[in-house]
Amino acid sequence: MNEAVFLDKDGVLNADLGYVGTIDRTIFLEENIAFFSSLEGLMPIIVTNQSGIGRGFYSESSFLEYMDWFITELNNRGLKVVKFYYCPHLPDEGCACRKPNPGMLLAARNEWGLALEKCYMYGDKKTDVEAALRAGLRHTFLI
Repeated sequence: MNEAVFLDKDGVLNADLGYVGTIDRTIFLEENIAFFSSLEGLMPIIVTNQSGIGRGFYSESSFLEYMDWFITELNNRGLKVVKFYYCPHLPDEGCACRKPNPGMLLAARNEWGLALEKCYMYGDKKTDVEAALRAGLRHTFLI
């Protein structure tokens, strides 16, 4: 399989309450999850900026534990996420992986052998769409 659907996390899979990195702040967007679960033949991959780590709101290790729970919850809802990529850096650090830069998408391409021009991106911010376009995706959706 060389096609993926890239999903931003906050604002797409869960409500964006600002720096959502703990279970108690997670409100799943059930209709969106149901829609993404129905997409056949596409590998679901999460790509998310997580500057809450860089700001000290939560640690990287606690975020990784949280994401284990988060992905299990998505799997239980029928969305079988194959991988997630995250950027813990602050916006002014100039990181190549922080959206709108395409680093996370390119890392996924390299790891999974993806044909990015056949992949899809769903995000809730212009930076999500911009990252996808910079990576060569032709199918981007702002929700």
